[in-house]
Amino acid sequence: MTLTRLPLLALAIMVASAPKLGAQSVLDTVSSNINIEGLETTFDPDTGIATANGNVHIKFSGTEITASHADYNSNTGDIMARGEVTVWKQGITYKGENLMYNIKTNELTGNLIRSGMGHGQGTVFYNTEKFETETKFIDRIDGGLTFLTTHDYENPNFRIKCKQMTIYPDDRIVMRNITMYVNNTPVFWFPYLVQPLDDELGYRFTPGYSDLWGAFLLNQWGVIHGDHTLAKYHFDLRSARGVAGGAEYISLRHKDNEENFGTLQWYVASDSDGQATTGAGSRSTVVDSTRYRVNFQHRIYLPGPEESTWFMDFDLNKMSDIHFYEDYFLDEFRRNREPDNQISLIHTDPKYVATLMGKFQINDFYRTETRLPELSVDFIRHQLGNSNFFYQGTTSAGILREKYSTEEEAKFKSSLDNLKASVDEPGFTRFHSYHEFLYPKTFGGWLNVVPRIGGGLTYYGDVQGGKDGQGDELKGIFHAGLDVSFKATKTWDDVQNETMGLDGLRHVIRPYLNYSYLNANDPEGLPSIDRLSPTTRARTIDVPLFTAIDDLRSWNIARVGVQQLFQTRRDYQSFDASQSKFRAANAASTQTYNWAGVNTYVDLFAEDPEYDRSLSNLYNEVFWRPLPWITFFSDTQLPIGSSDFNFTELNHGITWLPNDRLSITLQHQFIADHPFLEDSSRVSSTIYARMSENWGLSMNHVYEIDDGTLQYQSYALHRDLSSWIMTLGLRMLDSKGGKGDMAVLLSFTLKDFPQVSLPVDGAQNVVNNHGSHGGF
Repeated sequence: MTLTRLPLLALAIMVASAPKLGAQSVLDTVSSNINIEGLETTFDPDTGIATANGNVHIKFSGTEITASHADYNSNTGDIMARGEVTVWKQGITYKGENLMYNIKTNELTGNLIRSGMGHGQGTVFYNTEKFETETKFIDRIDGGLTFLTTHDYENPNFRIKCKQMTIYPDDRIVMRNITMYVNNTPVFWFPYLVQPLDDELGYRFTPGYSDLWGAFLLNQWGVIHGDHTLAKYHFDLRSARGVAGGAEYISLRHKDNEENFGTLQWYVASDSDGQATTGAGSRSTVVDSTRYRVNFQHRIYLPGPEESTWFMDFDLNKMSDIHFYEDYFLDEFRRNREPDNQISLIHTDPKYVATLMGKFQINDFYRTETRLPELSVDFIRHQLGNSNFFYQGTTSAGILREKYSTEEEAKFKSSLDNLKASVDEPGFTRFHSYHEFLYPKTFGGWLNVVPRIGGGLTYYGDVQGGKDGQGDELKGIFHAGLDVSFKATKTWDDVQNETMGLDGLRHVIRPYLNYSYLNANDPEGLPSIDRLSPTTRARTIDVPLFTAIDDLRSWNIARVGVQQLFQTRRDYQSFDASQSKFRAANAASTQTYNWAGVNTYVDLFAEDPEYDRSLSNLYNEVFWRPLPWITFFSDTQLPIGSSDFNFTELNHGITWLPNDRLSITLQHQFIADHPFLEDSSRVSSTIYARMSENWGLSMNHVYEIDDGTLQYQSYALHRDLSSWIMTLGLRMLDSKGGKGDMAVLLSFTLKDFPQVSLPVDGAQNVVNNHGSHGGF
C-alpha cells in the first residue's frame, strides 16, 4: 500500500486492522510516541519497517528530523535518515548525509556530521567524519577526524583539526593529534588536549615587556587528569629574571567553592636578579637564586566522600623568601602577603560550630601566632526551648605563642640586655569562655527592645613575654546591653518613573540605639596575641563578635543612629534593555527592591577603650542603585568631637553606563588627620569605550592628589578579528621615591568560544605581576 503525504500514524492505524501480528505493536509504538510524514510512505507489517521518501519530517519526544529518505524499524527503534539530514535535539542542530537515531536509547550516530555548540547554537562549529552520542541526554559525543572553528564563514580564518574528538556536554572536550590553522597555514601542533567547557583554559601564551621582568613569554597549558582534577601547567621565560615553571591542580569537586579548597600548586623560578625591586632603595636581605612556592588548600569530609558535618580543612603555604609573591604574584601579595598555615578539624551543628585547630610557623621570615592546638566552640544565637530567651556564646582553650621572624630575632639579639623582657616571644596557655542571654520583646506592636546580659572569664597561664615574674592571670568579663529600635513607613503608590526604575516608592525609617556596657579587668603587662587590627571603621560593640580577645577592655558606649531605606517594586522580567528602563511590574512576580539607603550613626563614650574620646566621628553610609546601568555609594566619617583621635574620611564611587558603548567607574578616597595613617586623597578611574563594531579602548588610572603622583595607569586597545580579540596594552607603575615599572603586552583571545578556547590571553599572570585592576 502506498500513501501520498500522509502521517505514518494514520498509516499505522489503517494497517492495524490487517491480520498481521506486528501491526498492533507498530500502532502502539508509533501512535503514542512518533510521527513521520513524507511525500510517499510505506509500511511492511511483517518486518515492522516503515519507509518515507521526499520531504521527510519526523517528530519524537522533543526531537525533530528532516531528510530526503528515512527508514523506521519499530522493533529496534532505529531511524535511518539519508540525504540532507538535519536533527534538532536539546537545542542543538546536527547536519549530515547519513544519520541514525534510536528512539529507545536516544543514541545518535552518523558520518560527515556538522554541528555547533556554545553560547547558543552555532557559536562553535565542528565538522566530523564519524559521529556518535551516548545516553538519552547526550552525555557524550564521539567524533573521528574533526574540524572546529568559531568563525561563522564558509572559509574560516581560524580552525582546529583533530584526528579524534570526544565532547562531554557542559563538561569538557577531549582532542587528540591536534593541529591549529590560521587560514590554511598550520601554526601549532599538540598531541593531546582536554579543554573544560566552563573555564578559560587550554593553551594560552602572553608575550610582553616589563621593567621588572624584561621581555617575557608566559605559557599555560590546561588539561584534565581522569575525571576529577583540572591541571594548569606553566612554563615562563623572563629575560631579566630567568626561567620559571610550575603547576596548579584543582579538584573539580571543589572548583566552584568560595574557600578555594581542593587546590595544590607549586611554582619554581631560577631567578638571575632577585635583588631587583620596584620600590625605593635596595633589599636588606640576599635573595637566593632558586625561589619557589608550594600551596595546598583542601577539605576532607569525614568519613567521606559525601559532604557531612565533620570535615578537615588544610591551608598550607610555603615560600622560599619574603619577596617571592611581590616579584612573581603581586596581586596575591596585595591581597594576602602573609598567608597562614593551619590544619583544622571542624564539626557543624545547627546550634554551634566546634573547631580543633593547629596553626604553626612554616615561613620563618613572617611573624606568626601559633596555636598548638586550640579548641573552640561557637554557639550560634538560638532560642532556648519554647521560651522567649535566646542564647549565644563562645568557649575556647589553647596554647598560643607569637613567633618572631628571623629578621626580628636578629634585631632583638643586638639590643641591650635590659630589653630582655621584650625579647621573649609572647605566649601563654589561654582558656576563654563567654555566654550571653537575650530577651527580645515588642511593646505596642511597634517598639522593639532587646535587653542582653552576659558574662565570662579568660584565664592565662604559663605567660611568656610579659613583665618580669608575671604568673597566672584571670580576667573577669561582665556585659550588659540594650537594643531599642522601631520602624515607620510612608508609601506613595502613585510615584512612577520608568527612567529611574520607580514603580511606587516606600520610605522606611528606623531610629535605633545600641547600648553596651563592658567591665573587663585588664591585667597589667599581659601580652596580646589576638589583638585589634588597625582600621578606620567603628569597632563592633557586641562582645560575641569581638574576636580580639586579648584586647577586650572595659567600655561604656551608646551607638545612636537612624537607618533609612527607599524601596520600590521591581519585576526583573520587565526590564527593557533597549531603553534602559523598567516597564510597569507584573504584580504576580514583583519583589521589594532597596532603591536607595542611608545609615547615619555616632558613638557616645562614657568610657572609650582605645582613644579616651567622648564622641566618635559622625558615620554616614549611603547607597543608590536605581538601575542596572548606574550605581553610587558614599561612606564618610566627619569629626564632630574635639579629641586628637577624631579624623576625616571620605570614600565615594560611581559606576555609570551612559549608553551601550561606554562604561565609566570613578572613585575618590580621602583621609586626613588620622592618628596613625598618612593623609591621602586618591582618585581612581576605569573607562571602557567601544569605538566601533571592531575597536575598543580601555583605561585605568590611580592618582594621588596629596603628592601629585600618577601611581598607576594602563591603556589597552582591543581589536575584534572575527574569531579573535587582539589586545595591545601599556601599563605603568609609579611610587613616590620608587623606581616604578612599565610593561607592554600583546594578547589574543578566542572571542566566540571562551568556554572551549585555546586562549592566548595572559591577563591573570600579568595582573598577578603588576597588580592591575582588571588587567588589560
